[in-house]
Amino acid sequence: MKKLKTLTLLFTISASMFAYSQSGKALMEKVNERKVDTAYTWQESANMHFQFYKDTKKMKLSDEVENSYTNIIFNSTAKMARLDDKDKDYTAKERKTIFLKMVDDMNGKIKAILTKEQYAMHVTNFNRILRSVYRRSGWVWEE
Repeated sequence: MKKLKTLTLLFTISASMFAYSQSGKALMEKVNERKVDTAYTWQESANMHFQFYKDTKKMKLSDEVENSYTNIIFNSTAKMARLDDKDKDYTAKERKTIFLKMVDDMNGKIKAILTKEQYAMHVTNFNRILRSVYRRSGWVWEE
């Protein structure tokens, strides 16, 4: 009886490990097929993040507002970066329309937590990034 319980336990563990490894492989395959490529090298991305960090510090935000601000920025830009995933299957025009809507939504949330002066600085700072995205995407920047 003890052998049967041990064998059953070993079988259950083995089956679980096999199922987990298979789902892990499938998940990694899905993740790998989602992203076509990245628009920026890691160095370019790091430079942009550092510049944005320096610009944010110039805004002199309180700790609470800075936390909210950076959360909004990072959550929004993470979603924006996924617009070119293979599984989205957007046309270039759809991607731009959705991107601009996301920027408007992000700016609306940010405007609600910043002063007018801070918001003006945000727009100036973020527009630098937007111009770069436009150049990389082949879009025309309109002032």
